[in-house]
Amino acid sequence: MSTAVTDIQRDTNINSIDGTDPPIATIVGGDGTTDSIELAGFSGGSFKTPSALTNTTLTLEVSMDESTWFTIRDPIDRSVLANWAGDGPALAVNTIYALPPEVFYYRYIRLNVGGVEAAGREFEIFLRS
Repeated sequence: MSTAVTDIQRDTNINSIDGTDPPIATIVGGDGTTDSIELAGFSGGSFKTPSALTNTTLTLEVSMDESTWFTIRDPIDRSVLANWAGDGPALAVNTIYALPPEVFYYRYIRLNVGGVEAAGREFEIFLRS
């Protein structure tokens, strides 16, 4: 089930413009993939990593129907976030990362950390229309 998002969450600061809480993509402890976030009507955004992570790799998965998921890849078949998936610096905690524009061609997104998280994790999502 996806998390509904309003266009209020436009700012890439830790707090949204009007003080409402940003949508949260949650990983349940013992899992490695967040619930889905609906992107319809948005054209850009970012996400903030939680204060603790068991895994430091990340791929972005997209879907049009919330049942068939694909990892976003570049033309030479690397994850769009290849630098976070072992080809560069590790994913840092309490850090804001921009979502690549390719994800906004799809209706839903979810984050996959590439392994099982020891405890529940929450990623704040910031979107702009």
